[in-house]
Parts: sequence; structure tokens; C-alpha cells
Amino acid sequence: MPGSKERDAQRPAAGDTGNNLDRVLLHLHRHDPAAFPSTNRYDYRIANAWETIMFGDDSMPDLTDVCKPDNVARLAEQLEGISTIVALSAPAIAGVEGASIHATYSHTVHPGMRGLNNYYRGLGNDKEGRQRRVEERCQRYAEEVIASQG
Repeated sequence: MPGSKERDAQRPAAGDTGNNLDRVLLHLHRHDPAAFPSTNRYDYRIANAWETIMFGDDSMPDLTDVCKPDNVARLAEQLEGISTIVALSAPAIAGVEGASIHATYSHTVHPGMRGLNNYYRGLGNDKEGRQRRVEERCQRYAEEVIASQG
């Protein structure tokens, strides 16, 4: 789901989401360096579950939109020939499943700051500890992604 940062950067996974994805890739690389040889997100094909730019309170697409035949066909085309599929959000999982593709790894939560902050609430909120909390949330997220391997 591209947002304003992706629109401005003219590429997917920009801003906090992209930085978090790089943090998660560090852990995925340590877990399975054959499947994740790089820790740089732009060394992988990134396909958004929905192409429409969304941000603010309406930053996640409706699952019915993601599962529309034209969107599912777009995802199937973009992911053709990819052996390791990582679906990171409920809409991404729905889109991949709609395209009859099996996600190798998945997580129902989007790796943006809003998703991680809401999902991992109990880590405090002091300004000085922000970086530590971001790192810890990304590590926990990566551990859950790894545990999803199917």
C-alpha cells in the first residue's frame, strides 16, 4: 500500500516502513541467508498489495479491493517466478492468496510505525528510548515472520 513517502520518493517501501523493513531483513538474513542474501530492501522485488496511494487514517486498503480480479492478476504477474514470498499485512496476505500464491513468510501487521506501535504497545514511550523501542519492535516482528515460515 503505497503512501505519501512512496509517492514522494517514487519507489516502494520508503520512509519509516522501508527503514523498518531493512531492520527486519537483518534478522531474516541471519535466519536464512540463502533466501535473504541481502539486508537491503531494494535488492528484492517489492509489490504493494494495492497500488492506490493511501495515507493518514485511511492507509490500509479494504480486503475486497485487494482481492478484485484485476488487482490479483497484477500481483500474480509481479510475483511470477519468485520463490520466496513475504506478505506483510492482512491485505498482502489476502492478495497473495487470491493470486493462488503461497506466502513463504507472512505477518498480518504492516511493518510501518503505526502497525508496529499498535501491535507492540508495552515497550514504553519515553523520548530517549525511542530508537531502542523501534529496534525491539522490529526484532520481535522479524521473529514472528520467521515463525510463520510455511
